[in-house]
Amino acid sequence: MARVTYLERRGATYYARLDVPLDLAGHYGTTTRKKSLRTKDENEAKKRFWPVVEGWRGEFNEIRSRREIIADDKGLAVWQARHELG
Repeated sequence: MARVTYLERRGATYYARLDVPLDLAGHYGTTTRKKSLRTKDENEAKKRFWPVVEGWRGEFNEIRSRREIIADDKGLAVWQARHELG
């Protein structure tokens, strides 16, 4: 089984890395967020990367909450409600 990591090393510098959720990839124009942690020390990088990743996750949630509801969203909500009621 592969180990999931948000830490990436390029050259000697560590980066925080997170896949952009599929529903937001169009907003960002990319599938991955990356940011330099500005350290060459792995232990220091591990301390610095969680705040970065949590910041991105908060940003993703905020963007989702600001999104305008479109007709397709309304149609999907009606369809889901009808199927839940059975």
